[in-house]
Amino acid sequence: MPRQGSPREVLTNFLGKNNLSFNWRLILGPEYVLEYVVVHEMVHLENKKHNNSFWNRLSDIYPDYKKGYNWLEENSHLLVFCEGEEK
Repeated sequence: MPRQGSPREVLTNFLGKNNLSFNWRLILGPEYVLEYVVVHEMVHLENKKHNNSFWNRLSDIYPDYKKGYNWLEENSHLLVFCEGEEK
């Protein structure tokens, strides 16, 4: 199920039965951000909601997930730009 929002704002999508798609712009950020997003989405294969169980599972698999989470909170706008704009 795709996330809501502009296609330029979407970094990942569920494409169906446990298939994930990642926006190529993720490679523009630090490697640990890409790692965080991949693990985050893999945890969603088990738990679709952002509840305590989800965050606990994410922490079990990727203990330093907050570093990637915080980077995205502060810098995700750097990965998203409109067509025709130069970065």
